[in-house]
Amino acid sequence: RSQLAAVSLSSMTSRSARTVHAAKTVMLVTVMYIVTQLPFVLVALQTLYKRIKLYTDEAMTAEEYIKMIDIATSFQFFYKYFISFAGVYCVLVNSALNPVIYLFRMSRFREYFVRQWSAA
Repeated sequence: RSQLAAVSLSSMTSRSARTVHAAKTVMLVTVMYIVTQLPFVLVALQTLYKRIKLYTDEAMTAEEYIKMIDIATSFQFFYKYFISFAGVYCVLVNSALNPVIYLFRMSRFREYFVRQWSAA
């Protein structure tokens, strides 16, 4: 009975070690997704805030309105093109980094990848 308990304990230990390793991998991929999407989200929220403020601020004087338009047009590239740029490149960077994380964290995936590349 003690051998059976030892075998069952070792299988439980290896199973929980694999579970912890998988959980760490999922957390790493999630953090990488958040980090790569953060620039896009921040710029989009800032733009949304400015648009809401522009349309809802009724007490704005003509001088304040002209000043706000001047600021927006002086950063025209940033406000018009950076959202598109960030949206595309944030996804691209995330898509490029995920396989790298998988190669370092998943031994079976790494072995399969090496076999496929060595056969080609």
